[in-house]
Amino acid sequence: MKAIIHFVTVGILLTATLARADVITDWNDIALPQFRAATKVSANRQFAIMHVAQFEAVNAVVGKYTPYVVNVAAPGASAEAAAAQSAHDILLRYYPANQTALDAALATSLAAVPDGTAKTDGLTLGAAVATQIWNLRASDGANLIVSNAFPGGPGLWSPTPGGPTTPVQQQAAYVTPWVLHSASQFRPGPPPALTSAQWAADFNEIKSLGATNSTTRTPEQTDIALFIIDVPGFTLNSVAKQVVAAKTTSLVDSARTFALMHMAGDDAVSAVFDAKYAYNFWRPVTAIRAADTDGNDATAPDVDWLPLRGTPPHPEYPRAHCTVSQAMCGALAAMFGDDFTFTLETSTLPGKPRTFHKFSECASLSLEGRLYAGFHFRNSSVVGDALGRKVGAYVVNNSLTPGPSLSGQLQAGEFRITPRNRGSLQGRIEVSGDLANWNTLTGYTRTDLTLQILDPDAATANHRFYRAVAP
Repeated sequence: MKAIIHFVTVGILLTATLARADVITDWNDIALPQFRAATKVSANRQFAIMHVAQFEAVNAVVGKYTPYVVNVAAPGASAEAAAAQSAHDILLRYYPANQTALDAALATSLAAVPDGTAKTDGLTLGAAVATQIWNLRASDGANLIVSNAFPGGPGLWSPTPGGPTTPVQQQAAYVTPWVLHSASQFRPGPPPALTSAQWAADFNEIKSLGATNSTTRTPEQTDIALFIIDVPGFTLNSVAKQVVAAKTTSLVDSARTFALMHMAGDDAVSAVFDAKYAYNFWRPVTAIRAADTDGNDATAPDVDWLPLRGTPPHPEYPRAHCTVSQAMCGALAAMFGDDFTFTLETSTLPGKPRTFHKFSECASLSLEGRLYAGFHFRNSSVVGDALGRKVGAYVVNNSLTPGPSLSGQLQAGEFRITPRNRGSLQGRIEVSGDLANWNTLTGYTRTDLTLQILDPDAATANHRFYRAVAP
């Protein structure tokens, strides 16, 4: 579970600036080629860190939703400046060698924001939030080195042709989820028994359809397989851009869309790899070559069998691509409804874009594609699809949910905030102008849901900072 940050920073200003609604996608465009070029990059994790920071910064200004972890209210700051600064700072931490280009991109983003206190406070806000989100995820377990040995045997993972001797992403099961209570929260049951009729049916289906030299796979099915091979963290990121453009979402809603979709995708990675390493199920290329060991008379070995493309180097069950795709598509459907027409082209099948009319339609194609590629048995895809649905729905229903607005201030210096966990502000509120000297504030009231502060000195101060202190 994520830690809750109780530090409350508020910049009080008399006027708010209007925000340009595409600064979120601008920085997504800036991040995309850098993430694509990085080796072994976890697309959803990187995108999530950046977009959660942007969301927290923008939401601090407009206050439409409950924050992720940082209780911040800055109703007069520039939301656009805050969004740009937070994204810039996250990317700079990833790629310090790219500072010149990132600084130039930030300057471009800020050129349209009028100079003044609102802009300055937006930059301060964005930088502070980026630091807090970055620090929050710095110890989430993504950098753990886990390299367990796998003995192999009937039904168990063993190295696949051309692959490493130990499977990759073993640490993913230990990464702290963004929203789920734990990676195992929705862990499915085991794969079919090797002696079952379902196992035989799945085995023989992929043996025929997924082979390199398959005579039963149609050209269209081959295209589907190649189309689906691309990483969903990148391909579905493109879908989110089309959604926010078509829906003309506000700045905070655009930030929320990207944040929730990528948090869902990243939590799906944790959930599916938890299950993969709980069962360590063998890949089709292993199972088909060793079918004489599975104890099922309805299966027969082919010692030369190979899939359409090289098998991903980790256990087969359940299917990760399907889980992640369904979680991300499900998150988009939960926010905008399932009906949405979009066109998608992937790097693994360039020149052959596909048009979808539902988010779920795109996720369903993923189910078929990994079968045709020879990577996954049908049951693994069905189970992965169900797992992804649960993750996507849980993330949207339990994070960045609608909350009381910070707009409609009664007078200069007065504002309202909603604590992430309501018990966190039951002590006293302290105020500072420099983050060094703190005094107890008495001018505030609270309800069960909100805290309303009136600081008589805020209207004449350039910066005011507030923190909740436990009893």
